[in-house]
Amino acid sequence: MAKLSRVRGFAFNDVVVDNLNFDLSNNIYLIDIKRNATPVKTNFDFIVPKRHGSQTFTNRYEDNFIDVTVGIYDNNISTRRTRQRTFLQSFIGVKSMLIFLDEPTLFYWAEVIDAIKIKEGAIFTEITIHFKASFCKYGLLGDANDIITNNADFITDEFDIITNSLAWENISLLTTKTVTNNGNFEATPLIEVYANTNCTSVIIDNGINSFTLSNLVSGETVYIDSEKMIVYTIEGNEKVSAMTRFTGQFINIPIGESMITIKGTSFDVNVSVEFRNTYIV
Repeated sequence: MAKLSRVRGFAFNDVVVDNLNFDLSNNIYLIDIKRNATPVKTNFDFIVPKRHGSQTFTNRYEDNFIDVTVGIYDNNISTRRTRQRTFLQSFIGVKSMLIFLDEPTLFYWAEVIDAIKIKEGAIFTEITIHFKASFCKYGLLGDANDIITNNADFITDEFDIITNSLAWENISLLTTKTVTNNGNFEATPLIEVYANTNCTSVIIDNGINSFTLSNLVSGETVYIDSEKMIVYTIEGNEKVSAMTRFTGQFINIPIGESMITIKGTSFDVNVSVEFRNTYIV
């Protein structure tokens, strides 16, 4: 019999594999996980012409690649193949949360990018799923054990998993607010700026980076997505670029407690900041 993983299980899309939930009609178990403790950090060495040595640029973390091996148990190989097809159909062509049950309040954004490998034995079919996952883990809202229950559908809307959501209204003078990132890596926020009046300019500064939005129209909302590095409004059901009214840098939320300053010229706005606690290890 295959040796089961101490991680206990995992959840992805609408599938939950839990080694402690012995379902004799299912008999699908987590056998092994291969993943790095930390992501790979990119280092680029630039050699300066006609000079000794080189300059090293460290600019990003690479995505994680995680191999998850699942065992399907049955004496009848035809039954195992039927279970295999049913099990795998939820993994193809989707990007979803990947949660391991030893840390049920954290998740990766993940998708299957390569062929799913198969190894057939006498009573076990082993399937290895190769996930391309986010370089970091994000914090769920509340305890994911409330979601991962027997026979529960693991379908959670993205807006339900925002860990930190802060909002301030009617800001027309220089204002400073406190934000706290309880993770161990900087977080990338989604910032919404709603114009209560026509605004000449609005400046948002976190003490490290800052940006300016210009010429806001009364009643409009501008979205600044630091993770995707896009600025847009929503007209109907479509995103419309507002990059021409944005100057400066996209800001991140550093580890721990930090300050955000909101100021501007001839402005009156509501501001909200949403971000997830982020974990690099």
